[in-house]
Amino acid sequence: MLTVVGLVVAGTATHRRNAAEVRRGLERARALGVGPGAWGAGSHGAAGRIPILMPVCGRPHYLRQVLDALSRVRGIEKAVLVVSQDGRDAEVSALVSGIRFADAIVLRHQRPFLGVFVFFWDGAHAVSANIRHLLDFAFEGLGATHAIVLEDDIVPSPDFLRYFEWACRHLLRDDHNFSVTGFNIHSRPSPEHGFDPREHPHALVENREGGRPKFTGWSWAIGAAMWRRIRREWSDLSWDTRLDEVQTKLGLVSYKPVLARVKNIGMQGGINFTEPEESPKWTDLVLAEGPLEDAPSPRLLPDDPVRPAWEETLSAGPILNQRRTTRARRLWLAAILAAMTLAEILAWGAFGP
Repeated sequence: MLTVVGLVVAGTATHRRNAAEVRRGLERARALGVGPGAWGAGSHGAAGRIPILMPVCGRPHYLRQVLDALSRVRGIEKAVLVVSQDGRDAEVSALVSGIRFADAIVLRHQRPFLGVFVFFWDGAHAVSANIRHLLDFAFEGLGATHAIVLEDDIVPSPDFLRYFEWACRHLLRDDHNFSVTGFNIHSRPSPEHGFDPREHPHALVENREGGRPKFTGWSWAIGAAMWRRIRREWSDLSWDTRLDEVQTKLGLVSYKPVLARVKNIGMQGGINFTEPEESPKWTDLVLAEGPLEDAPSPRLLPDDPVRPAWEETLSAGPILNQRRTTRARRLWLAAILAAMTLAEILAWGAFGP
């Protein structure tokens, strides 16, 4: 009973603290002169007026690379970067507080747990809650028409902003289109097919996997109307898996570029990944190198032009991530609770009436 009361109290307290962070963030936005009416994806002149939402936590060595790449994105000086930090990593705090290349709004996100429960709950919950915190801030607080979610281990290309502004303008006005992403695992040259994705900067393809529509969360943009449509479907357990299910349930589609605009570098120390960073699967991806200039309407393809194979480099041994570590902790917790329950049953049998 005390545990339940404690969780309710902790949840109420953290909800209030997060609400206070939203109010503080909106004050910062007003000081920057951004709010309802300041957003849009109508023209290249509005590049950067789609807020970039970045959830951060640990792994500052990855975050540093992402911020360095962001600082070189064309038009980033006009952008609004909304960062929400989960946890208290001092190096991460220093990195986000030092952002000068764009207008930055830095929020803190509190997890609704008592300290001991964090030990048995992996970071998937924290990331999910933090991303929802950012999306609500962008759409309900700032009144944005679109928003881009860029996690702290996703490196953008120089035309990252131009690409998303262009893709949102052409694709997300259709209520059948769920989202657009900047990631494509097949964005790599294939000499045997005479194919180079860099020759197709204006081509996009419906994101599919195993013959069905697929949502990809490694950099993605969504419109305000779509967010309000699916917000109640959000899951704080595994946000990307849930959005994939929602997209399928609603019969919607998402699009990805033939030429990738982002690269994932967070192979180790995260929630899910246990892969070596030197694998060609990740290092051989190519990104757009120059700006997306006056682009025509997207050329929509039914599938990736070429799906080149890549060599998988196996790790020398298992690499633990947060999810595997937490599962082990939960097994120990379950064993302890089972042992305590059994001991209580035996004691009741020995000393009870």
